[in-house]
Amino acid sequence: MREWIKAMNGEDYDYRKMVKSRVVLGKVYMLLGVLEILVMCMTVQMPGESAGDFYLASGIAIVACGFLIMRKNRRLLSFEQEMSKMEIREKDERFRRIGTRSWAMAGYVMMIGLYAAVLILMAVDQQTARVLVLVMLAFWILVLGFQIYFRKTM
Repeated sequence: MREWIKAMNGEDYDYRKMVKSRVVLGKVYMLLGVLEILVMCMTVQMPGESAGDFYLASGIAIVACGFLIMRKNRRLLSFEQEMSKMEIREKDERFRRIGTRSWAMAGYVMMIGLYAAVLILMAVDQQTARVLVLVMLAFWILVLGFQIYFRKTM
């Protein structure tokens, strides 16, 4: 976890530890996906219910994503040359800036889309519009919180 915080702060971090933590993250994803499927099996009464189908599909997807994350990073640990290439690429300032800008633009576009949906849904379904407003509020509170955190740590 410490390596993740160092990476977010733009500090130098141990890339090997980061890759190992990603393997653990993949295992956690797989565990959560299996737990989701198990809970779905215990709670859903009738097969074919839309909620049951959703939980089953998302559980399988989370397990698959976790497996792919774990496999990719385990493979990376076994090939030293490949790992050094990826380390250079991940620590490159240009790629980091591209990633940061991508996240920022995605956030802006998402907020504009949510706002447009709120404007439309307020006339149709006010409850859903209120939920979207709360999602927007939660997002901006998170942005503000991280800005305060990074201003203090950087």
